[in-house]
Amino acid sequence: MSWDPNPLTASYAQGQQGLELHLQATLSSLPSRSVYAGLVDDAGGLQDTQLEVESAGGNSFETWVHPSCALAPGDHQGHLTLMICQDASCAQPYALSGNVLPYRFTVSEPSLAVTIKFDGVTKDVALACNHPIPDMISGQTITLEASVPVEWSSGVAISVGDVILSNVQSTATTWSATVTGTGYNGAPLPPGASPGSVSIGAHTIGVPYTAVSMAFKVVGG
Repeated sequence: MSWDPNPLTASYAQGQQGLELHLQATLSSLPSRSVYAGLVDDAGGLQDTQLEVESAGGNSFETWVHPSCALAPGDHQGHLTLMICQDASCAQPYALSGNVLPYRFTVSEPSLAVTIKFDGVTKDVALACNHPIPDMISGQTITLEASVPVEWSSGVAISVGDVILSNVQSTATTWSATVTGTGYNGAPLPPGASPGSVSIGAHTIGVPYTAVSMAFKVVGG
């Protein structure tokens, strides 16, 4: 079996999303009956939770994989194993030679990180990847500080009541607003109740394009 490329390599910044790598594997021959193909990652270096492999015609298979945006800065190595099976659950795999592909991802410091502050107190640092987002108390002022110049966007999602943004201010690297939640028909918001959430996005200007999207649940204090 031959792989293209071999090995699989990539260099990118921590948190970067959307990086897509093409892989193709070609076998010397295939069984005459229908087969099922799958790919297994032994080190968790990929963002993909399901690795789908498609026929590329003849004896070849191909797929597109996405290096994990959650990897810490540094070098990360692992292996991808192509499985050719008689059944969809791969309980009966065929014996293959050369079906293991090494990969190496070099991750640099993040190209975009956003520091989150509630009333001046740092709560979290968000990268352009999956990360926990804290709830915020109605009446608090939220301030976001980007590590590089960005373009900001904001919006609210309402369930019951209202979410109001006031004193909105922004620069190329900061965004702030006071967030107030109200109950039905403007009634005071009971402690623990939530009228909805505020969403804030930031994306870098130029290349490489990196984006962070955050949604904060607003609750009564």
